[in-house]
Amino acid sequence: MADDMPVSLLAGIDVNNVTGSFMANNAPKIEKPDYILHSHDTRLTWRQLVIIGNGFDLACGLKSDFKSFFEPRLERLQAIEHEGFSDGKSAGSRLHEAGLTAWDIILTDRSGDYWYDVEGAIARWVRPQNPPRHLDLLDSVFSLEFGDEKSPFGLLTKYPSERRVRRYLVERGFGLGDEYSREKLDKLMLDELHRLEDEFDAYLTKQVEQTPQYPKTARQLLWEIIKRGVPNEDDFRPDLSVLSFNYTGPKEMKFNNSRAVSYVNIHGKLGGGIVFGIDGKGMMTDRNVAPFTKTYRLMAMGGPQHYEVLPGDVNLIKFFGHSLASADYSYFQAIFDSIDLYGGDTCLAFYYRPYAEKSDLEVRTDMMNRVTELLATYGRTLDNTDHGNNLIHKLLLEGRLSIERI
Repeated sequence: MADDMPVSLLAGIDVNNVTGSFMANNAPKIEKPDYILHSHDTRLTWRQLVIIGNGFDLACGLKSDFKSFFEPRLERLQAIEHEGFSDGKSAGSRLHEAGLTAWDIILTDRSGDYWYDVEGAIARWVRPQNPPRHLDLLDSVFSLEFGDEKSPFGLLTKYPSERRVRRYLVERGFGLGDEYSREKLDKLMLDELHRLEDEFDAYLTKQVEQTPQYPKTARQLLWEIIKRGVPNEDDFRPDLSVLSFNYTGPKEMKFNNSRAVSYVNIHGKLGGGIVFGIDGKGMMTDRNVAPFTKTYRLMAMGGPQHYEVLPGDVNLIKFFGHSLASADYSYFQAIFDSIDLYGGDTCLAFYYRPYAEKSDLEVRTDMMNRVTELLATYGRTLDNTDHGNNLIHKLLLEGRLSIERI
């Protein structure tokens, strides 16, 4: 890759010439007859949608995973809790002043997981599914403080993280008064979640500033993904959309966006409000849970326009660096429905590359398992159960499903 590659990678991509080399901009210009400039373009439009996740930024050397963000916070939290009351302030007050939140305490036992599992921890708190625990965990936090006789008295002893969260909230005294209010507690936990999002925003912004190679590496990797499988420009007019589940984008890659390339950060972007939340499927009618869903949050933010994400028929959907976790299944179901995945002709390409100490075989096997689970789950949503059961087989038979190393 040439060092003098144009910084306006995406804005500079001529979608009518995406198969050309980067050096094509430097080729001598050939004079053409005037009538060519006015001739009708008879080429068919060919569209691709590129979906990228956190693995994309990690592959570009950016420490964007939640583990890297949370580990130093965990150490800070444990040190403050160990000291307890100090300098005339309670541990809860000192945790708050240190930029820590109730969700940091909740996530203590999950610090070794990837960032997307934070959403699993949120789900565990706002919609617990364990039958013996009759009350919502959020209700149980204050059961001892306000003497709720309906709650098993030993609940918080059995679940120490809840006891620690209760202590933090009580010591902070968040104006809940002497009477328990679920509405106040919900708002408090949302405010704490927003504080955590702001902390992650500041952390990731700093990581971008401290990773000078990121802009160039990200542009190169995105271009490598974009150019795969693009048909001959003489026969087709390529069009492109990028759907990013990351908080970084054109600004951090140092190129100017343009109408030629629709780039959407579905969960917000640095400096513009980022979103942590759970899948909204089946949750939107529960007024206690809905505010913690991505769907609710995106609706509040206005959300992207449909033409920005899916500009008409899509011939090829590419995935790279996305965990394909269940928290985002609603997005994929909506996309697959819109293209009629079973009856249509859209192709799916899942790209991977080895990372850390994992071998090519290990990463490929993991990707195959994730793709299988995603498509099998989607298949169960189809009205025709036979179609759902043979979806993967049909995609393979028609050459519309591939898993490739990049």
